[in-house]
Amino acid sequence: MTKTKAVATIRDHLAHSGVDVTKLKTVTNTAQLVILEDDRVVSAALLRPRGATADQVLPVIERAEMRAARVYVVNGWNEDATAALDAVGIERFSIGPTGVVTADNVVAEISAASGSLLDEARALSVVNDIAATAHQLQATAEQLLDLAMRVRVAQQREALTSTEWLDVMDLRGRVEDARRLLAAALDDVKVAVPFGRVPASRIARWLPVRSATGKLAEVVNAGRREVDTSLRALGHA
Repeated sequence: MTKTKAVATIRDHLAHSGVDVTKLKTVTNTAQLVILEDDRVVSAALLRPRGATADQVLPVIERAEMRAARVYVVNGWNEDATAALDAVGIERFSIGPTGVVTADNVVAEISAASGSLLDEARALSVVNDIAATAHQLQATAEQLLDLAMRVRVAQQREALTSTEWLDVMDLRGRVEDARRLLAAALDDVKVAVPFGRVPASRIARWLPVRSATGKLAEVVNAGRREVDTSLRALGHA
């Protein structure tokens, strides 16, 4: 893909996110890097043949300040570039050979799903949703363990054989392991120092919490299925 085509694709993609592309100015224009910006957004096209590297994305990070920031790559990423961008919450996208734009990190996925740039207010809203989901799931996990214990007691009263009992200890162990991971992620985010580069840096700090919440949800859902199976066997379903 040519540089001209890549820049045109970026402009079109930004336009669909509510950006007035007529106000974008080209502040860097080399064979492998084009940076466009206005007072709301900094965006860049990376065209290094062997993939974008950290030294190529640093100028974008430095220019971002507190604006939304997006980086579009044509020939793929190198690990050092992805680490540098993800650390400060900059959205990463890939431009395919046919001009199709694909979100390459979670922040970009969140932004793309909403169809607009991530400003400070929207980033804070996403963080609040992540926090609320995490705390609600912690309560749900506790309720599941309480239900599992009551099911186990009922099984004993029904004089079921031990091979038919719900393995409450195993379930509790899995739930507690996942809860500890989530609690640690929540503790880390409380003491993390804000990067202050882009609005989505808020989200970047909370992504470990989002990931840990997802793992706890998997454990809770699996445990709920096990409890439901035991309830059916007791005739309570």
